Amino acid sequence: MDRIASRFARAKQYTGEKLGRAEKTAYDEEFETFSNKTDSMKAQSEKILKSMSAYLEPNPNRRFEASVYARLKRTPREHVNEIEALGNSFLEAADAFGHDTNYDAHISGLFSFKLVLGVVEGGEAVAFTLATPRRTKLYLIRTSEVFFGMALHKAGETEVSVGARFSELTRSVQGAFMNPIKNFIQKDLKKVAAERKVLNTLRLDLDATKAKLKKTSPEKQQQVEVELMSKQTAFDDKYESVKLLLENVDRRHEETAGNLLALITAQQTYFETAAKELSDLVNYLKTDLTIKEPELPAISPNPNMTPLSADTVEPAPVEVATVRAKALVNRTADNDDELTITADEILVVFPDSSSLPDGWVLAESDGGKGRVPEDCIEISE
Repeated sequence: MDRIASRFARAKQYTGEKLGRAEKTAYDEEFETFSNKTDSMKAQSEKILKSMSAYLEPNPNRRFEASVYARLKRTPREHVNEIEALGNSFLEAADAFGHDTNYDAHISGLFSFKLVLGVVEGGEAVAFTLATPRRTKLYLIRTSEVFFGMALHKAGETEVSVGARFSELTRSVQGAFMNPIKNFIQKDLKKVAAERKVLNTLRLDLDATKAKLKKTSPEKQQQVEVELMSKQTAFDDKYESVKLLLENVDRRHEETAGNLLALITAQQTYFETAAKELSDLVNYLKTDLTIKEPELPAISPNPNMTPLSADTVEPAPVEVATVRAKALVNRTADNDDELTITADEILVVFPDSSSLPDGWVLAESDGGKGRVPEDCIEISE
């Protein structure tokens, strides 16, 4: 009964404060400053994490896939990054065009042969001899095809190497920058939030007891005064401990600055290494293959204002990956952008929730489309 009475007294006190009818114990200015700094630090840290995740993995589908695997406590699948994928496409094209002066070929699936190429007079073509069971014949291939294949092959190898460097950057940044910030949010700030919640409960109890003392009869006044002293002591002790936690959080800037330096250093190493490899590639293309850069047309100062030509092709729609989830509870939408769900209902969850508040995902069901709390659904494997 005492617990129920306490909850009722808190609710009454809280309602009175909201309506301006009840007095409220004020925190000192320093405490409020630390509290506001902590709230701001949490919001900005979460925003930095989202931006860094998008920087390291631009594909929202893969970011969502990684978050699903993390919830399931499973190791996510490995993917090549966009730079490595570009390099692999160059290498595939180089194999199709040919990229060496000595290579095996296969025609129409009928027979294999060995090509030993030599540049003919004028350098515009290479010649090779093809011997078949019936005859031997001289063939010509334009050297531009071979040189283009060689250029693609070298560019592909460089892009794959640069992509591997970016993967190293990703691992370094996750370990030296992102994981410390995640731990700070999930452990330190979470603990502070829990303690502040307890402190607010003790404050409501204290203020409710103060209000009770004003209305109590003289016979019970001494009993309520003893209760008030007990509430005041509990509140004061918790107040000091929470204030100390807030001060410690405020001192974390120096440590976080060290994590930021580790991020910038990792970026510097990546860009310097990538620039060196790309510089070597440019020298190879210009010097060894004697490729000249084309003269590019003048670029409009504002490309967005350039009129579209009749040949402009509309980009194909991007296919968005989705996963299925099961609703764990019945929940009615509080706003127009939320989705009403029923327990055990199967939902379709969309990957990119970067525009939503933390703890929410975008889902769809027969009842429409809207956001739902993450803790109200269970992602299906």
